[in-house]
Amino acid sequence: MPRRLSLGEDRPTVDSPYIDEYNEVRPHQALWNLTPGFLHRLGSKTLLMEDRRRMIQVVKEQRLNANRALVTMGEQGVSNQHFFLLTCLKQDN
Repeated sequence: MPRRLSLGEDRPTVDSPYIDEYNEVRPHQALWNLTPGFLHRLGSKTLLMEDRRRMIQVVKEQRLNANRALVTMGEQGVSNQHFFLLTCLKQDN
């Protein structure tokens, strides 16, 4: 249900689906692709920073594993193109 936006005492109240989408649906790049509504309800920057650190660590581990696999495959004579194709196929499953 859209929120009702009051434009002042002398103006009528209007439904605003745009405001709902802006605050609750549309991720904002400046907010690490989170919605303003989510951050407002979270209320704790500490929790957000902990979650962000955890996500960064997961991505770092994924990169390290991919690089290790690339080195191993290179040592076995598999080309980078084949590694890329294998990686893409693995992610699709």
